Amino acid sequence: MPNSNHKYLTLDALRGVAALLVIAFHARAYGLLPDHVADRAYVAVDFFFCLSGYVIAYAYEDKLRTDLTTSSFLRRRLARFYPLYLAGLGLGIAKALAQVASGDTNALSLSKISVALGAGLFFLPVVGLGPVWQLYPVNPPAWSLLWELIVNAAYASLVRRGGIRLLNGVLVLAAISLIGAAYHHGSLDGGSMVSDWWLAVPRVVFSFTMGVIIFGHHKGDGMRTAQFPFLSIGLLAALGLSLVIPVRAQWSVLYDLLFVMVVSPSLISYASAIEPSMTARTPFRFLGAISFPAYTLHYPLIGPFATLARKVPELPASVFGFALMLTILVLAWAASRLDAVVRSRYGLQRSVRIRA
Repeated sequence: MPNSNHKYLTLDALRGVAALLVIAFHARAYGLLPDHVADRAYVAVDFFFCLSGYVIAYAYEDKLRTDLTTSSFLRRRLARFYPLYLAGLGLGIAKALAQVASGDTNALSLSKISVALGAGLFFLPVVGLGPVWQLYPVNPPAWSLLWELIVNAAYASLVRRGGIRLLNGVLVLAAISLIGAAYHHGSLDGGSMVSDWWLAVPRVVFSFTMGVIIFGHHKGDGMRTAQFPFLSIGLLAALGLSLVIPVRAQWSVLYDLLFVMVVSPSLISYASAIEPSMTARTPFRFLGAISFPAYTLHYPLIGPFATLARKVPELPASVFGFALMLTILVLAWAASRLDAVVRSRYGLQRSVRIRA
């Protein structure tokens, strides 16, 4: 059984850094941050998938081999996702209704908002709503949570049937598919829209499987950890730099593949064996606590801040971008605390320290 004393604070902090850069990536698309800020941060989602594979294997593999059924496992995963997912859906619906009330020409109609809400309550994507045909038009990042649940179900079923040894073959096939998909699409920036939903399949299968395999190797080595304070901070800096570095267009696909297939797994492998110093643990815990709430709640807030920036042209748009980031940090922290209270009161599953 995995050692329950493992806290994985460095992995937690890495997820927080990745979530903040995803927010910056979306904010700059609205003009709230300078062009090319966090230009490659879309591959942070692949990092999330890989980290999820590691954490899910750590938390559940032995249980799935014995008495935890696939259905019980999925109920736990839904209990983990759904409260904050629902909060993000609620923010998205509120934003859509505010657009209708303000007479925004880009607003969804009330009937389309109703469809988005009805489908969203059941975690279902919708087709044909909005001008850009997002699968989740009121909160687009939810696409990755859907695929997370799908790959979780596939993994649990595989473990329950004793097929865990097939993972190396799955990884090879996924790698081939990922390379082909990246060159066909021109990058790995895809999966959230009707036109590129298929790109999500090799992305999630490769990275999640890689995370599970990394855990298997670490479990075989005894899962030793040590304190290397400067190295743990260096890993955070390495992730940040790899997602903000400008890349020429002709190298875009190669860089995406290099990050997903080499950099991301390497960071997770090293970070799982390294813990921060005592003085750094508080900010590392903070980054871990805000990571998932920030990811699920941020997108509906970007539009209102972009509107404010247009109404106050005498101030640089980046002022509103930084205000957005600060607002999301505060909201995510509050949401994480509320989530903890709700889970404690209603006895919802929180099986491991790191938030799977």
